[in-house]
Amino acid sequence: MKVKILAIGGGLASFGFVDALRSNGVSRDDIRVVGEYPKPYSKFKERCQNSGITMNDRLRSDSSATPGNIWGWPTFGMRETYSLARRGRLVQSLKLIGKLFSEPIFGDVYTPKLSQLTTAIDRECERIGYDEMLVRGSVSGVSKTPDGWRVTFAEPDGKEMTMTAEFLHVATGFQGNKHSPDHQHIVSKFGKIYSHVYDNHEHIYKLAESVGGTVVIRGRGIAASRVLERLLQITEKQPKLKVVHLMNSKLDDKGAPVRANRRTQPFNFPKSAFGGHKAEQFIKLEKENRKDFIDSFGQTTTPVRKHWTKLMKQASKRGQYSIHIAALTADKDRIYTNPIEVLAELKDLVGFIDATGLIRDPQSMGIFRTLIDSGDVEFDDNDYLQLSESCEVMVSQQFKSNLFVGGNLALGGPHSPADSFSGINFNGHIVANEVVKRLEMRKHYKSTVIDSPFTSFTAWLKWARGITP
Repeated sequence: MKVKILAIGGGLASFGFVDALRSNGVSRDDIRVVGEYPKPYSKFKERCQNSGITMNDRLRSDSSATPGNIWGWPTFGMRETYSLARRGRLVQSLKLIGKLFSEPIFGDVYTPKLSQLTTAIDRECERIGYDEMLVRGSVSGVSKTPDGWRVTFAEPDGKEMTMTAEFLHVATGFQGNKHSPDHQHIVSKFGKIYSHVYDNHEHIYKLAESVGGTVVIRGRGIAASRVLERLLQITEKQPKLKVVHLMNSKLDDKGAPVRANRRTQPFNFPKSAFGGHKAEQFIKLEKENRKDFIDSFGQTTTPVRKHWTKLMKQASKRGQYSIHIAALTADKDRIYTNPIEVLAELKDLVGFIDATGLIRDPQSMGIFRTLIDSGDVEFDDNDYLQLSESCEVMVSQQFKSNLFVGGNLALGGPHSPADSFSGINFNGHIVANEVVKRLEMRKHYKSTVIDSPFTSFTAWLKWARGITP
């Protein structure tokens, strides 16, 4: 099968690219998406729910970062305000308006609920005909041919298929769960008690609530905070529960503010990195200097929310929560930190939750291995792909490869928070514009790119009314 444009991944970054193409007027007959999941948010939703975020819980995302709406307006906050007012909940609507205008000085930063995200994406999927473009499958290889990019993938029934595309967009996400250095030792000692935060570990919460005991958490990012919130809520009802929080090192004062040995800021990057002065500084940097710039403010952080802080203080006073900067070891009876400090009897241990994040190792992927061997793609010393300012892979020193990337594969490109809702929209917009311009120049396609106020407003009206582009 041959198509003009193919997106590999099928996740949120692939969706952002396809949504921008369709909003630019590209026909769905010219687009295909190869992915393993039925919805763009399927994997994201699974990880959220495994880490303790229910459909009614709020995400760590800005109000104006709106997958399913490349314009970012109306924001999620505006939509929630309108929804509350329409249902007659005027007081709540007015309170939300006050929160939006007073954040973050007089309260926590507004963030949308997981249900708002999935509802918005479902609506847009229906508008652009996403299901008609989706091909379920797992990609095993990519190669360059005279006709374009040849993609090999396996369908759910195991049947191997191939597809050739002139333009290719790759956004395959992370390569798996990251485990703490001592996890093998812990697994050998504790077996099924060990769980990763992004795997289903509901049984640990049930045990903690019913019998108490000791639960160990490792990590200090947003996922660890979500787990900690849920466990600390259980401590209010279960006096026999003890929560031990392990961290690898003590943080210095460089970077985001440090509280309880965790770097704190509302989002994974400061807001100025999404479109302010840091974004301008980043674009002007030489590519080899971008990683240091990202690392200077893109560290592992967690937001500060008032009820989280209150739960930590209360549990600490009760002796049910403690922080330890140490590795973990065990003998036949007890678990220790190193340097030695007894944390719990083994018989009292009900769970170890590893919240150290996800693995980013694109060079290990089958998609890139053959291209690396053939010299068609190159990674720099920072494990970033060699990209143009339109997130195009610079293949064999040629500028126009027609191979683009999104999500965390676009790190080192023109937008520092590439793997965020804002980054997904940004990547989708600049890549879609570049693809459509090339099709227009070759007279293969007649369409108007959304690069003027009039055409953009016209396209937005279609979005607002739910009209197929």
